[in-house]
Amino acid sequence: RVDPASAPSRARGKTGCPGRCSQRGRMQMGVGVGWNDPEYTALDMDFTNRGRRMEEQIEVMRKLWTEEHVTFSGTWHMIDDAGLAPMPVQRPIPIWIGALGDTAIERAARMGEGWQCLLGAPNDDVRAAFEKFGEDAQAAGRNPDDVGIEAPLFTSEHDVDAWGDLIEQWKAVGATQLVFRPQGDFATILELTKAFGEALL
Repeated sequence: RVDPASAPSRARGKTGCPGRCSQRGRMQMGVGVGWNDPEYTALDMDFTNRGRRMEEQIEVMRKLWTEEHVTFSGTWHMIDDAGLAPMPVQRPIPIWIGALGDTAIERAARMGEGWQCLLGAPNDDVRAAFEKFGEDAQAAGRNPDDVGIEAPLFTSEHDVDAWGDLIEQWKAVGATQLVFRPQGDFATILELTKAFGEALL
């Protein structure tokens, strides 16, 4: 989701639904600032402050997910003794930040439970980026081992051996979890997802 373009309390209430999304502790929320200026123009929002606005929204989210009564006064958001009812069972819901540029990656290292990596393939440049991410986390006073890295596995073909090789390559450069990203029409995506699950999960 492009977080700065959303109303915090509405999104947090939907995401924190205890009866469906997070009752078993498996919910993970991915956020990012987006890249498309016209989207912000259409919503009458300032594209240039979207990163700072998202940081404030992350603070609001975590408060709403963990405190029954929230009072918050920020630059963009105001809450006066309000909260979610019912509260999510999973508290807090982990926030993973999608990022490509240096500033956004540093934000993920500083504020997120993990980085949703948008880099295409595991190689030496990606390894260096992952190492820099760990340094950013450490500079923010965090243990790099406590901050995850999610890597994408893009595929348009049913090739279990190639999938397994890519998984090992991502692990070797430092990824801690993987998101399967099949490409193609809807039928192809369903077929590849089923095959991936049967072969590797």
